[in-house]
Amino acid sequence: AIGATINTGIKPAPFSIDIDVNNVQFSHVAGILAPNISSKLLKFKIAEPVNIKGKIIDDGKGAVHSDPYIQVAMTVRNNVVTIPSGELTNCNFDGSFTNKDTLNRPIGDENSLIKFKNLKANYYNAPIVCDSFMVTNLSRPIAAGLVTSVFPLTNLNSSIGGETFNFKRGDANLKLY
Repeated sequence: AIGATINTGIKPAPFSIDIDVNNVQFSHVAGILAPNISSKLLKFKIAEPVNIKGKIIDDGKGAVHSDPYIQVAMTVRNNVVTIPSGELTNCNFDGSFTNKDTLNRPIGDENSLIKFKNLKANYYNAPIVCDSFMVTNLSRPIAAGLVTSVFPLTNLNSSIGGETFNFKRGDANLKLY
C-alpha cells in the first residue's frame, strides 16, 4: 500500500508518503528517489522482489532544492545481490536507509546511513555472516562492520577457476572489520 498526504494550501506544499509493499523490485523503488540517492542505490542489484516499508516527509520549510526526510526499511530473503565486487548468493538481511542519521544535523548525503542487520550470504562460495554493517556519509562513505566466515578452502576452487589456486585441504576462519 502507498498513501500520501499533500497540503496544497501552503506554499511550498508539505507532504508525506508512506510505503508498505511486499514483493517489489528493488530497482523500481530506488528509481523513484531523488537522483543523488537513486544513483548510489542502483549500483547494487537485487534479483528477486523484496519487502519495503518507508516514509518520505517534506515539511515545506526547507530550501527550494532541499531533500525531504527519507526513512526506508527493506527485508531481503533468499536472494542474489550484485555488489561492485561480485555476487552475494542465498542472501538474507534486514536493511535500512535514512538521510538524517543525526537529528541536529541537516538532511543530506553527509548525514545518511545505510545499515544491514543479520546479513547472511555466500560470497564466492564462502558463507559470510555479519550481525551489523553500516555505511555512513554517502558523500565520503565510511563502512564499518564485522564480517565472519568459516569454510573449507576447497569451496574457493570453483570460484577462482582452480588455475591460480587449487586448494586440496584446509579451512578458512575469517574475521574482517
